[in-house]
Amino acid sequence: MSLPYYSKTFQDNSLQSLLKPYSSEQQRLGNTLHQLLQFIKTPNDVEKSIAKTIRMGMLLPNQEAWARTEITKVLEHPQAKTWFDGSYSAVWNERSIMTHAHKKRKSNAIYRPDRLLVKDDTIVVVDYKFGDEHDSYPRQIKNYMYLLKDMGRWSKIEGYLYYHKTRKVESVSI
Repeated sequence: MSLPYYSKTFQDNSLQSLLKPYSSEQQRLGNTLHQLLQFIKTPNDVEKSIAKTIRMGMLLPNQEAWARTEITKVLEHPQAKTWFDGSYSAVWNERSIMTHAHKKRKSNAIYRPDRLLVKDDTIVVVDYKFGDEHDSYPRQIKNYMYLLKDMGRWSKIEGYLYYHKTRKVESVSI
């Protein structure tokens, strides 16, 4: 399904992303799905997410069925559905992790995992990918996991990559 050209300007609040064109239709679709998932904590949020994404200009009303179908594929995935089942005490979508400069990191940085889930002394890091698999993706999740470990707040840290194109969930450990 093709998304309208104008919608690509509403992908992210940063100026850099507003000025950067998409390299493919798949990237545009992935960014739209990413946006939809950002507003979903449980399946009860799907309709609100679709409505909000339409209001933002990232989805046309005639694309609702497509969006609902694609989101349902994530929410009903055997391994991923627990991420949306409401059993976590905290769900943070697109939550920033800020770091400061020190010996290992030469400058301040902001990292933003797609989804963080907290239950008791466990935190789960999830990142959605909508294209092909790349070697850098597990490293990205590991980086998030190490940042969370350095906070010293959780005794158990789990990491997962969800590949929408292949419906694969990859477990990442540190």
